[in-house]
Amino acid sequence: MSSKRFSTAAIAAMSLAGVLLCGAAFAKDTLKCPMRLAVSETVLQTQDVPEGTQAILKGDGSLPFFSMGVFSGHPRDLASLIPDGSDEQESSGVSEGVWKFESRNPYGIYLVCEYGALGAVQIYKRVGDDVRSCTATTRKDRDQHLIDIDFECE
Repeated sequence: MSSKRFSTAAIAAMSLAGVLLCGAAFAKDTLKCPMRLAVSETVLQTQDVPEGTQAILKGDGSLPFFSMGVFSGHPRDLASLIPDGSDEQESSGVSEGVWKFESRNPYGIYLVCEYGALGAVQIYKRVGDDVRSCTATTRKDRDQHLIDIDFECE
């Protein structure tokens, strides 16, 4: 009788483990880019200023969204990837770009949101090595103002 209970408990445990593992395999990586990035005065690190001086990012305020992208490797390496496909639906104001990955990228895949003049400030997120595709979606209101920017990777 106890072996039958053990078997039932073992089957239940294996079923639960299978559900959890499958859920992990289908987990999504996401990043929602803020419309503006709040900044405050801070000391900048640079070696290009004369000896005895410092550089600062002046004032408090916010930087407007500039651009978004998917990178092969850390964004500082500037290896921006071109989408494999894109779709723009003018009537709904929705645009999508899709990047597909057939194999693991040895440098990692990074999602990037850029802010300020020429995207001088970036926020980024490295996604899981098992990601096979990423979709970037932007939404505009009736007046064509950008209102939503996000990534979803599977």
